[in-house]
Amino acid sequence: MPFVLPSSSSLQIFPGEILLMIFSEADIQTLLSLSNVCKKFKRLANVCLVDKFKEQNVSLSLTFGQEHKLRSNVTMVFHHVNENNGNFVFQLKEEDIQLKYYHSPMLKSPKIYKISLNNVITQKDTNLLQKSIGFSVKSHEGTCQKIQYVYRAGHLKVPFKFNYSIIDIPPANDTKSRGGERWVTPLSFECPSSFFYPNDAAVQRIFKSVINYKLSTKKQQTVKNTIVSDTTIEQKQLQQRISYSRESQVSQIQEPIRNPEIDIIHEKKKLFMVSKRFNLGARC
Repeated sequence: MPFVLPSSSSLQIFPGEILLMIFSEADIQTLLSLSNVCKKFKRLANVCLVDKFKEQNVSLSLTFGQEHKLRSNVTMVFHHVNENNGNFVFQLKEEDIQLKYYHSPMLKSPKIYKISLNNVITQKDTNLLQKSIGFSVKSHEGTCQKIQYVYRAGHLKVPFKFNYSIIDIPPANDTKSRGGERWVTPLSFECPSSFFYPNDAAVQRIFKSVINYKLSTKKQQTVKNTIVSDTTIEQKQLQQRISYSRESQVSQIQEPIRNPEIDIIHEKKKLFMVSKRFNLGARC
């Protein structure tokens, strides 16, 4: 009797060992597509991606700069997988790398302009960032961390983490010429496998339109609030003026203004009448 698969059959009913054998024959781009299907495929595809990254010496190329100057490219090779979250961790290929930047209120912070995946034909020279990412060099010494997000098809936000160290002491082959100089050493770059998913132009446009719409609505709301506040202030000032004018009119009605010349005339009339009565009495 021939074996009949159930009507609800799919690749998910296959055991994990068989799926690993199938996935191991796929290339990196196919594995990235498979990991975007479901959680089970993602877990198995990540296992194969780790082996592929090690076999093909996959690395990341990061382009740094400050105000479109001091451009430098740094290569980070795949090192290991973070056991806590399953993220891919890349570290420096060359240990003695120090990038010189400046901290000043007159200058913008240095940025990562481009991140590309090396030794992968389908994603060669493809920028994995939608926009440049700035990082702070305010600290004089220590280790810093920059957490940022990118947008991918099927995932609203994909986080990544960039670790670097800062010192304000120049290396042996350099000298300090001005204040605010910093020497940055990239330490590691950590991201999930979804960070390497291809950018979908349509989805990216939708995300940008949503973000721009939210920003425009916020600006319109702030403008409306300022207009309403201005109108309320003007109304209050107008009410105060009206009340003040009414109070002044009432005070004028209750207490009429007295003219001193009129008062003198009244006093003279009173004295004249008194003197007239006195004269009439004396004649009688």
